[in-house]
Amino acid sequence: LKNAGHPVAMTGDGVNDVLALKEADCSIAMASGSDVASQVSQLVLLNSDFSAMPAVVAEGRRVINNIERSAALFLVKNIFSFFLAWITIIGTLAYPVTPAQLSLINALTIGIPSFILALEPNTNIVRGKFLRNVLYRAAPAGITDILVIFGTMLFSVAFSIPQDETSTIAALLIAVVGFVMLYRVCIPFNRIRKLLFASMLVLFIAGLAFAAPLFSMERLSFGGTLVFIVFALLVYPINHAVTRAFAEIPKKVRRLIRIMTVKIRKSKLLS
Repeated sequence: LKNAGHPVAMTGDGVNDVLALKEADCSIAMASGSDVASQVSQLVLLNSDFSAMPAVVAEGRRVINNIERSAALFLVKNIFSFFLAWITIIGTLAYPVTPAQLSLINALTIGIPSFILALEPNTNIVRGKFLRNVLYRAAPAGITDILVIFGTMLFSVAFSIPQDETSTIAALLIAVVGFVMLYRVCIPFNRIRKLLFASMLVLFIAGLAFAAPLFSMERLSFGGTLVFIVFALLVYPINHAVTRAFAEIPKKVRRLIRIMTVKIRKSKLLS
């Protein structure tokens, strides 16, 4: 089964099971069995009752799937911060956002949602590789952040928009991308996720309405408002296009592997 590429689990309680337990991807032993079997196994059932396994599997699925959701939210900020820092350094431009602005955005699009989503029940089957799943979820939003903020910076230079106003536009665009990402992470929606998304959006609007100076948010001029509206309308199409592009990568890789495999087989036959 392992040679065929399947993940394999092995259960046992005796010395004769030790070799198979060591080779398995997931090894489960009973505490009432031999000490050697328990020592080489990854999981030991202390009550020696296999009826506990469905709950163990459900808990594992909940942890892995929920951490994937939460990690994707955090990784978006890391991706755009890293590349945006390089862009500003190379282009000798001012960094477009301040810590005060990011504190509101991070709290409402990353911190609170990830905490709630991490504790939510989740029994979906774990699919794919953890790191690849997280990157494929986070990278489109991170790239969208970079494109719209860089575009805003160019517009600001071209039309002489003040730095404080440019910083506010960039922060608002990061918030828009953050809520688009949160929306995607919450799919499929249930009662908890609907309440979470709506409450975060309401809190963000309330923060802008009643505590804008606290978070260094400046009032936008007519020109700044137009720039924000244009790039805010571009957020979803850009994110959707990048997401589709990333979804095509595994298909192209598999197609390339098949082509290479066929060529290797043909060359072997010819030789």
